Amino acid sequence: MKVLLICKALHFTYKGGIQTHVWELSQELIRQGLEVHILAGARPSLRVKKIEVEGRTIIELPTLPGYRIRWFANTVDEISFNIQVVRWLNRHAHNYGIIHFHGRSGIAWPALYQNRLSNCLMTIHGLTEEEWRHNRKTFDRWIHARISNWAERKAARKIPILIAVSLDQADRVYERFGRPRISIRMIPNAIAEHPCVPFSGQKKIAFVGRMELIKGVDILPAVLSSLPQDTQLYMIGKGPEEANLKKEFSKRGLSDRVVWTGAIDPEEVIRILGESDLLVLPSRYEPQGRVVLEAMSIGRPFVASRVGGIQDMVRNGKEGILVDINDVQEVSRQIRALLQDPEKAETMGINGRRTVHQFYSWETIGEEIIAVYKELLKHQTPIENVIE
Repeated sequence: MKVLLICKALHFTYKGGIQTHVWELSQELIRQGLEVHILAGARPSLRVKKIEVEGRTIIELPTLPGYRIRWFANTVDEISFNIQVVRWLNRHAHNYGIIHFHGRSGIAWPALYQNRLSNCLMTIHGLTEEEWRHNRKTFDRWIHARISNWAERKAARKIPILIAVSLDQADRVYERFGRPRISIRMIPNAIAEHPCVPFSGQKKIAFVGRMELIKGVDILPAVLSSLPQDTQLYMIGKGPEEANLKKEFSKRGLSDRVVWTGAIDPEEVIRILGESDLLVLPSRYEPQGRVVLEAMSIGRPFVASRVGGIQDMVRNGKEGILVDINDVQEVSRQIRALLQDPEKAETMGINGRRTVHQFYSWETIGEEIIAVYKELLKHQTPIENVIE
């Protein structure tokens, strides 16, 4: 079976959960004997480039440098990549048994070509509407949200099978797009296995993710200020709220207690999580919460919001602690409790590793995804699975 995965960026050009997921999925598909190509965007270029990396073919499409157009970066990136995907698939789609879209990457194709989707499916890693609701509003994001909402709605109503990464996400897809339940598969993201890392006991906590309001980063200065003075916070990632956060940490006299790593490779994320005692993730919306799996995979507990896919994935008090959104005092209290009770934190870490091994290994999730591929090829778009 020849599979094409479509993702606008990969982890070595953009450090994100979707990018790491696609890379690890491609590894598992190759391990199970499939031929894998990945269609991605490239840095500014005038031609399509093909490179071979560890058994997969990466096809880099030339795109405009949206990151250099300050006021319209998101919109330019999205439109430019989708135009190139449509042009490329018009010529090459027939070469693939399966075409697997991830997130919004390339969804102009299914939005525009209803009669050429019999071998297509899409994993929905998040919804534009939720991101727009929770993040800071700018004109660029307003345009981007309008365009993305239209394409997302069209694609989600036409593609034969959708994969949701949590039960919460499946419910949202059903409610927003009116898809029949039979056409939505709930398959969570998986995580690569990592060795268990012994606790350092150095009172270090870590946040991992995009520095945006949707991730709840704006409450972290207040949280850190209420923790013991020897507590250190790793801020892993980058994003539009970074400058505001640095000002707020400085205003509170906390700058020397915060370590900014920027966007780093997945292996570095795991290493720094291993140096920490726990993960803090006060998100206002999470389709699943891959970083929670990363922490659990090395035996680290977490304090995270009781939202979306996180609460579907873990048991409160077993692998970590779930708290109400925006409750700074509760977040601080639970972090403090875990830092003061290393035995409890270690027990939660052991529970987390066991849960990851049992339910979220790539061997298990890879088999589920391949089963969906085979189902798609067998039925070739049952009419009841698509909304006209």
